[in-house]
Amino acid sequence: MPNVTAINANAKPIAVLGLGLIQPGKSKSGYIEEAQYAPHAPTYRARGANVGLFLQEVGQAVPDNTQKCTTTATQLAGKKLIVADSTDGTFVLTLLAASGVASGTRVTFVNPAGANHATLTRASSDHIGSGSATTYALNANSIVVLESNGTDRWSIVG
Repeated sequence: MPNVTAINANAKPIAVLGLGLIQPGKSKSGYIEEAQYAPHAPTYRARGANVGLFLQEVGQAVPDNTQKCTTTATQLAGKKLIVADSTDGTFVLTLLAASGVASGTRVTFVNPAGANHATLTRASSDHIGSGSATTYALNANSIVVLESNGTDRWSIVG
C-alpha cells in the first residue's frame, strides 16, 4: 500500500479516495489500498496542483507545477502551488518579481504546519497586497492566493 500525504490548498474541503475529507489548509497522511489508489493516482498527480491538491507518495518526486519548501527559498518559475511547510521552524520565501510573470498569474501558497509561519517577501521593489507591504506572514494552517499585476504588485485574491 502506498504511503501518501495529501494537502488541501483550497478554500473548500476536498475528498481524497482512501484518505477521506481534507479540510482547507490541512493535510492527511496514510496508507491507501493499492486497488483504490492505483487507478486515481495519475489523475491526482497530473491535476492535483491545478485544483489545489498537493498529493505526494513518500519517496516520490513533487508534481511538476508544485514547489515544496521547508527552509529559506526562492519561488520557482512556473509553479502554481507552493507548499511552505513551517513544521521545523519559521523561514523566508522570496516571491518571483511581479514583472517577471504575466499579469493575472495566480499562485496558491499553503502552510499545512501546526506551528510557526513562513514569511513571503517581495522581489525587487514589488508590494504584496493593496498597500505598501513588502512581506506577508503565511501562518500555520493557512492558505493565500496571490495574483501578479505584471509590473510591481502581488495582490491577495484568496
